[in-house]
Amino acid sequence: MRNLFPMGIFVWSLSVLGQVPTLNGVGNVDAFAGEQACFQVQFQNVGSPGFGPYIRMIFPPELTFDSSSFLGSSLNVINVGVFPAAPGNQLVDPFSNTLVTGPAGSSFRLLELPFVSVVAGGPPLAIDLCFTSSTSVPIGVPIPVDLQPVYRYGDTATGINGPIVGVNQMQTITPILYILTKQNNAPEGERPPGPDWPITFTLNVDIANGKTLNNIVLSDLLAADYQYIPGSVMVTGGVGGLVNSLPTPGPGGTLQVSFTSATGTTASNDVVVTYQTYIVDVLDETNCGTQLETNTVNMTADFMASPLPIDSADSMVTAKHIALQKGASGGGIPGDSVTFTLNFQVTDFGTASSYVITDLMPDGLTFGSHLSMTINAGPVAIVPSVTANMDGTTTIIYDVTAVTGNLGPGTGGTITYNATIDQDYTPAPDPVLANDSLFNTVDSRYDLTAGASNCSEGSGASVPIIPVDISKTLVNPLSEYVPGDVVTYRLSLGIPSGDTEGIVFEDFFPLPVFDVTTLNTTFGVDINYAPTDTLGLVPSMITVDGPTNSLRIEWPNISTMSPETLAVDIVITVNNNPFADNLFLTNLFQASTVNSNPETTIGVAPVQIHVRAPSLVITKGVSASDNPTANATVTPTTPVDSDISNSDSGDTVTFVITVENIGGAQAYNVSISDPPPAGFTNCMLTSITDGNGSPLMIASGDLFNTPLVLTDPLAANGGVGPPFGADTAIITYTCQLAASVQPGQVINNEASVTWTSESGAVAFPAVMDDANVTMAQPSINKTVTAIAPGYAGNLTQVQIGEVVTYQVVITVPEGESQNVSFTDLLDNGLAFTDIVSITPSSGDLTTDVAGGFPAVLAAAVFSNQGAGSHQLDRRATLNFGNITNANTVDATAETITIVYRARVLNWTGNTRGGGRNNNASWTWDNPAGGTLSVSDSAPNVTIIEPTLQIVKDVSPAAADGGDTLTITLDIS
Repeated sequence: MRNLFPMGIFVWSLSVLGQVPTLNGVGNVDAFAGEQACFQVQFQNVGSPGFGPYIRMIFPPELTFDSSSFLGSSLNVINVGVFPAAPGNQLVDPFSNTLVTGPAGSSFRLLELPFVSVVAGGPPLAIDLCFTSSTSVPIGVPIPVDLQPVYRYGDTATGINGPIVGVNQMQTITPILYILTKQNNAPEGERPPGPDWPITFTLNVDIANGKTLNNIVLSDLLAADYQYIPGSVMVTGGVGGLVNSLPTPGPGGTLQVSFTSATGTTASNDVVVTYQTYIVDVLDETNCGTQLETNTVNMTADFMASPLPIDSADSMVTAKHIALQKGASGGGIPGDSVTFTLNFQVTDFGTASSYVITDLMPDGLTFGSHLSMTINAGPVAIVPSVTANMDGTTTIIYDVTAVTGNLGPGTGGTITYNATIDQDYTPAPDPVLANDSLFNTVDSRYDLTAGASNCSEGSGASVPIIPVDISKTLVNPLSEYVPGDVVTYRLSLGIPSGDTEGIVFEDFFPLPVFDVTTLNTTFGVDINYAPTDTLGLVPSMITVDGPTNSLRIEWPNISTMSPETLAVDIVITVNNNPFADNLFLTNLFQASTVNSNPETTIGVAPVQIHVRAPSLVITKGVSASDNPTANATVTPTTPVDSDISNSDSGDTVTFVITVENIGGAQAYNVSISDPPPAGFTNCMLTSITDGNGSPLMIASGDLFNTPLVLTDPLAANGGVGPPFGADTAIITYTCQLAASVQPGQVINNEASVTWTSESGAVAFPAVMDDANVTMAQPSINKTVTAIAPGYAGNLTQVQIGEVVTYQVVITVPEGESQNVSFTDLLDNGLAFTDIVSITPSSGDLTTDVAGGFPAVLAAAVFSNQGAGSHQLDRRATLNFGNITNANTVDATAETITIVYRARVLNWTGNTRGGGRNNNASWTWDNPAGGTLSVSDSAPNVTIIEPTLQIVKDVSPAAADGGDTLTITLDIS
């Protein structure tokens, strides 16, 4: 057989209990039937590091798997198959090589996470999964997705202890039929009364893809304070859309729209109704009150010929005498200009006699200049009052009515001005930091000619400072890395604003490929400025954490006048500790900063490398034997992986060990051991070559007593099997089977190999393979040689009282047979008379019974098998003790011939035509425990008996009284 070192696919590391893979965030998500549903789960570890994380995923045919990703990168997905019908509803997990049971018809996938290890305390491993449900799924019935976290390699990077399987968890996707929404376009949800300020309401029905609603009726109940604007209703989507009724000419009323049917699509607007209203004169202009207006739509429909419950949706608008909204042109960095916009609207049912807007600009902004004011789309000159306050804020006052006079009903105005983002807050130095938010509030005060006075209306807008951005890259990346290679990672923090604080870099390196404890934490050695760095800062502190295998760099606060980049290069060596080959390692860089609030910003950046390692497979087999009978059982294919049978003492057996490096890195210190087990002697190396036939140098050892260590490493390969080359070592040797081997004995001969990633490194766990040599078993042949007196004249028929002579020939293999016994059990009606002889074919056959074979003969035992004369002397037993066949010439067979006789009894059961037989057995000890035996029976002898026939003759045939008659009886 071939034993392979476990091979991996993907990798990571994220301190001390047993490894427990867990999934968090598993629950339920509602989604439209026939449309995509996405959810997120987090793979986490409890306890010591686990290696080779992946997720088993089982889902029913009602779902189609769309995608899986980590931080936007797709995961590798293994499609294992579809579970067959019970009771055989099992599939083999190819990663753990275990059977997994699932519902018949469900699909089985494996999601490989791009990490080799997961540790407690690392960044969360959030996996995004997306499915699309069938359009025929029943509504409201949760669809299960079974998720089970697994460590492919368990608690080691090589998988030597097997996988670790976590608890199965069920995520559900519940199909929903539709969603009814109602929205309005009122800015900031506020509007003055009057037709100058219309409001558009949108009724939307989003229906599950492929599902059909019938008899849809949307009834929009306008509040009494709303006036429908005639001709504004618009209907799209659905089939048979019809406006059944419009609101009454006055305020309020009901807008009703019906549809014969509507079938859902993947779009979100399957049925849409829009219309316009305005708020009537509901406010009292003598006071400053506002009023919340709620508008409700009700919906009825049928689904699959059954009515659905009534559904409803609301939309709210606040009525105000004057509404004010503030906006900003966007974010930026210190020195950038921001444009602010103030929009205001006056009710159609009142006049503002005073309107003053007070804008409080926050610390961190400096007023630039007034840009414009328009009233009813016409420009109006105005000069604001601008006051710089001691706390860094700025008060900007626009006395609008001072330049316009009263603002009549339905007046609308817009004011714009700009400001510059400051470098510092007041007092300096207190830098404006990345990801700060400069919130600008505005308040207005107004009077109405109808009597309302000192009314207020406010708004606000935020100016975000552009946040930091992080990145992680490889410097001069290689397509593959092997143990001993140096990897340079570049960690970068871009600071567009030039200012940030509380900077911490954390880099989580994958175990065991990297060991952060080997890093020199003195800045300027393994951790140094990157060429892209613009700051030249020295870290405040550098630490490493062994349990999480992470590097932490703390930096001073940064305050500059221009965009900056903080970048360092981390130089780390690929570890030479054992780990699986062909790993794709994702290394996570996490950076955090603090803004002025203070709020912490955390960013995560992954980078992946392909790491190779040596991975040896060993194959051991028998290629030849000098025993022709045994040699015929060998199949010497390449690599030799054959066992051998029919061997015996003195045979010379040729073994071949093939060690191949199927990994992507060289294998050093290749150490091969093959200690001969009992039963082998005179073992000798024949050759040690590579796969090309070139001799390999031996650094030490002889294979049999001490491990044979190759001088040079085995080359990397990456493929299994021929053609072999410098990646392969082929060792050929011979052993002789000892005189002590026993018939039927199986000798297991195991070879093993260990290796390292570099010279002097920790050895990989040994992999083994074996070859079996099975000894020949005795053969037995039993015949009838004579029948006395032999009335029938053949060897197949006997008569009562005749004696049958049997001959048994046992071919004894070379070697030792322990505790040998011979038994023969006769059929009913036969009885032993004597053992005639025991004859070995040559003096090479001996027994340890004192007196030799004659003594065995003399000690023969005949025993009864029960009551009755026909049971007498039915069993014969010969104890041969230990037999040795010292011959070593395979062409000559050594035999023991036993001759004995049995009589056919005069027993009622022995009737004409009956067959009689017996069974001879040769039994010896099995070296593995118990006994072994061979047996044979002679051909049946058939019982024959005489049949008497009497013929009577009277002469003469006719006679008179007094005549003499002659009567003849002919008996045959």
